[in-house]
This record gives sequence, structure tokens and C-alpha cells, in this order.
Amino acid sequence: MKLKSLLLGSVAAAGLSTGAFAADLGVVMPTLDACDAVGMQGVPLIDHCLTISGSVVYSAKWGDYKGSVVYITSSIGTTTQPDNDAGFFGPVDWDSTVTATLSLEATHNTAFGKGIAHIDLTNTDSFGVHNGVITSSGTTLLSVGNAYLAVGDSTVVTLGRAPSIAILGGDEPLNYGGLFRSDHVGTGVGTAAMPATGGHSIQVVSDLGNGVSAGIALEAIDTIMPDLIGVLSYSGDTFSGHVTGMWDGAVFFAHAAGQVSIDMFTLLGALAIDSTGDWNVLGSASATFDMFTLAVSGEAAAGGEWGVGGSVSADVTDGVTLNLGGRYFDNSVDQAWQGEANVTADLTDTLSAGATVGYIDSTLAATSNVYFEGELTWAPSDSLSMTASGGANSLGAYWVGLSGENDFS
Repeated sequence: MKLKSLLLGSVAAAGLSTGAFAADLGVVMPTLDACDAVGMQGVPLIDHCLTISGSVVYSAKWGDYKGSVVYITSSIGTTTQPDNDAGFFGPVDWDSTVTATLSLEATHNTAFGKGIAHIDLTNTDSFGVHNGVITSSGTTLLSVGNAYLAVGDSTVVTLGRAPSIAILGGDEPLNYGGLFRSDHVGTGVGTAAMPATGGHSIQVVSDLGNGVSAGIALEAIDTIMPDLIGVLSYSGDTFSGHVTGMWDGAVFFAHAAGQVSIDMFTLLGALAIDSTGDWNVLGSASATFDMFTLAVSGEAAAGGEWGVGGSVSADVTDGVTLNLGGRYFDNSVDQAWQGEANVTADLTDTLSAGATVGYIDSTLAATSNVYFEGELTWAPSDSLSMTASGGANSLGAYWVGLSGENDFS
């Protein structure tokens, strides 16, 4: 926060001194109301409002956890569990990573709406060891991530390196623990042949009113196969959903998801499909009562893959929540099943704790695994948190960790 205050103060002082100098020359300069003009809080420059945000994230982990046992595979990924591949008295594993991000966005009014220039800067410093041997080490120089210009209000035109307009979310299973293949996607539905998104982009997104939004973009222009993307979405009181289509000249991919919430019930459905014949569907439902929530989910994909999952979550007392979940997956050759119990508790206004115990087995892995994880989080503010964690399993893996994060805006 001190760094941010210094930056803001320096920029504001520079703006004031520039205005005073110009006044001495008899030149009329705009007053420092650029932020008021665009309805934002930030540093008023001559004709732009500058907002600064960012974060510092640190994580450290020590133990024996980098070996892995595969429990189940799908056409898009695998489920693994860490094991002890060095022996309890052998060389240990550890990782230490510092990530710093800084985002700058300058906004001003134009005849066509707000004009925006956005820049993200990132630096990552990491060090890793596997069985006593350095496996990763180094610092990435401060690099530019997203960097784009945009203009418009209800219709926004964006040029540069920007986040994709493709909507691929809204498809997460509602049950605690999720589903096996859904985890392989990164939670949700997907196929292996999905075209690239983001990168160098030309985008147009329009708010059509009444919760309807549409967009079209040419993305991944910095690759050999740029991607044409179209999106249509709706958000209302009881229903929200979207359809996204992508084509890179070789493969067409579509993603659709919708969710309905009526009183205590929520229903969700999602589909991913591509022109190679690959497909993936997911359905989920939950019902919330006074003290507990019941949820079930199911998934299926090309090649005879399918899975189910269910959970019950209960507010045992004020600040204490218990989750019980299980899931099963069949890839037409092997089967896997997993059960897990989790409890979280708010110990004080700033201190919380969590513990998880679970069991996983499959016809593919040579042995089952019983695992335990625990964590203690201290969050003295909404933006600052520090977490101490640890875990062990019956495969012999063990680890302890410490992480922290502070965001500012």
C-alpha cells in the first residue's frame, strides 16, 4: 500500500506541477477532473484517469511429493496422486515461487465512448528441486502480458493482446468434489482439438440490452492458425447461458452452457463439441435446504467415457461447514472411484481452518490411496491472506507449505 501511495502521489504531484507551470506561461490546461469525467477513482492525468492494480503472491512447499501415480485417464487428461519416490530418508523436494503483477489502465472520454489503454506487467521468480536435483530455477524479466486499446460503451472495439471473448465457463459441476473428466478439462466440458484463443486480437463486443450480449473476434493472430470466434450470451434473474463458436480454418469448436435457478433448486447443463467428432456433455443439479445442500452431477464423452458424482454439504454450526462427496469414472477400459470428507471452520474473524480426508482407487493403479490435507489461513483484510498447509498419504508422500497473497487496486 505504501508503494501504491507513493506512485499515486508522485503522478498527482507531477500533474499539478505541470498545470502550475503551464499557468505561468499563460496556457489554459484542463483541471484534474479526468477521473470524475469517466466516473472512476484513480490518478487524474491531463486528460486520462489512471488506475493501478496488482498483486504479490508467494508460495513455498517442502517434502516428498513430485512422484506421481496415475489412477485414471481420459481422452483429455489424467488423474494422478503424489507418491514417495525417494524414500523417507532420501532427498526431498521443494519449490519456492514469487509472482508479482502490475496492471495499468488509462481511461478517457471520446465521442464514441470510453477510450482505454491497458497494460499488464508480470514477473515470476521460481526455484524447484526434485530428489535433491534442481529442476527449475530462474527469474523471468518483467514481461508484458495483456496490452490492448479499446473504445466504446455499449459496443466496445478492442485491438491488441487481450483476453479472449470466448466464454468457456458456466459449466462447473455443482457437487463437492466435481467429476473426474471435468477436472481434466480444468473444470467443465471440453475437447482436445479446441482452437487457440487470446493473443493478438481484434474484437467487437456489444451489449444488446435486456441481458443479451454478442461478440465477434479474430484471435490468436500471432499464430499460424488465427481463430474466428463468435459469442452470444444471456444473463437474467433465473436463467443465464451462452453459446461460443470457434473456427481456426481446420477445426470448428462449440461450447454451450446454461443454468436455471428457481427457489432452492439449481439446474446446469453444458456441451462441448468439435468437427473431429469429439464431444463432451455435463449435467448437474442441486437443492439447498435450511442447513444442507444436496448435489448430483453426470458427464459423458466420446469413446465411451462417463462418470457420476454426488455430495451433501451441511452448515453444522455458525461458521462450520461439512462436505461429503464421492465420484466414479469409467473410460470403457478402466474405472476409478473416490470419496472425500472436508470440514471448514471460521475460528475468528480473521482466522479459518480446513481439513480433508479422502480415499481413491482404480483398476489402473496398483494400490489405493488414503490422503489427508489441512490448512490454516489468516486473513487480516479482504486483500491480504497467508496460509500454512500440509498433507500426507498412504503412498508415502508428505508436504508442508506456506503461501501468501496481497492484492491492491
